[in-house]
Amino acid sequence: MDRAPDELSQLTESLLRCSHAGEAKPVVDALVARLAELTGVELHPDGFRDEHATLTARGKAVSLTTAAQCGEDVERTRVFLQGVHAGLVHALARVPEHAPVHVLYAGTGPFGLLLVPLLPLLPPAHLARLRVTLLDIHAESLATLKVVVDHLGVQESIEAFVQADACEWQPPQRFDVILSETMHAGLEREPQVSVFAHLSGFLAEDGVLIPEAVVVNLWLSRGRGAPHAPGEGSRKHLGQLFRLDRQTAEQLGTGDHSALQGHLPVPAHPAQLEHLEVSTVVQVFGGHGLSEGQSILTLPVYTKHARVQPETVLRFRYVLDARPRWEFEHERRPSLLDTPLPNREAASPLGLLHLPRLWHRTQLQKHGSRTAEERDRVRAQLSSVPASEWDLDTELFLALGVEPAPAMERLFRAETLDDVEAWLLAQRADVPRHELIALVNRALVERAGVE
Repeated sequence: MDRAPDELSQLTESLLRCSHAGEAKPVVDALVARLAELTGVELHPDGFRDEHATLTARGKAVSLTTAAQCGEDVERTRVFLQGVHAGLVHALARVPEHAPVHVLYAGTGPFGLLLVPLLPLLPPAHLARLRVTLLDIHAESLATLKVVVDHLGVQESIEAFVQADACEWQPPQRFDVILSETMHAGLEREPQVSVFAHLSGFLAEDGVLIPEAVVVNLWLSRGRGAPHAPGEGSRKHLGQLFRLDRQTAEQLGTGDHSALQGHLPVPAHPAQLEHLEVSTVVQVFGGHGLSEGQSILTLPVYTKHARVQPETVLRFRYVLDARPRWEFEHERRPSLLDTPLPNREAASPLGLLHLPRLWHRTQLQKHGSRTAEERDRVRAQLSSVPASEWDLDTELFLALGVEPAPAMERLFRAETLDDVEAWLLAQRADVPRHELIALVNRALVERAGVE
């Protein structure tokens, strides 16, 4: 079906008016599909593994195909286009009238999606002032991008197409706007930090760096999709790891890497917060930004089973090499497998006998089988438990007025021993707590000689 020549501009203009993902998705889908059709880029080839990515000394430069697929991240495309548009308008107003406005877009991909479709929407007088440099490490992406530029009729605003590594290229002038989205969640894998550290040295004195800021925070976490325990959140904030903005980028550009390392105090926290979670927020420009989880760029990144010891100090550093990443040093809390199975005589915090042992057994069955080694350690602990111990479990439940089946279900669902104990005692709220505990313990002693 024939399409109007200005369909890309119409879609882009429509996207600038969208306020949320639901409204933007059909527009983004149509925009990316039209760009793919125009350029002949196959968005989802069979068996694709990003095999044409370039591994640089400062991170992974994704392939033409992956870069094109990034456009399908609805909120990334919507928010960046709106933020870049606002940044361009700001720069055009700031630079003296009739003076050229130099713009660098580093890491364009095949579509130049975050900038090029915006150009025809600018007033002709503004467009005539723009001097845009389009840079990508892949010649194939630039060749494809030229098709988009020609189609939109904005050739006169393009000063140069440059094939280069953005961390190494030496531009001939300073820029009023520098745009680069060469990042992954948590600023890992891709070279965003190094790109900005290098290019910020070529930004005009009051120029605009887009995104304006990328903020990375660290949390203790229950993990993705974990349920909330009563009275507890799913994570606890430890502090900010890093803020990538113009000031920090320029500091890094001088060789001062002190901002890439530090330490954070670890407060007391529930044992269930056993993972480390790195979160990301992106301020594109002005009020345009991506919050946690809003885009692929801001999804959480986990260090699983970190088991950070409470009331200690966690040290961190960001590694600037071919695989940018966060590294953490911290004291580890002993795991369940490192803790001996309690005796039957061990009492819970409120004084119930046998319950700590039952809780420990349940948690071993629930969590202790991630690897073959762990399964062996679980079997070793549980092998000492006689089959007759189920009778003691039953006695505990019945003495508390609870049927065994729902009680065991609660044990498996609960996050802490305290949660289980509170729930069990609440089933006999008609009996004073101290009397109930004494009653239950007497029943256990009579049943199995627990003392």
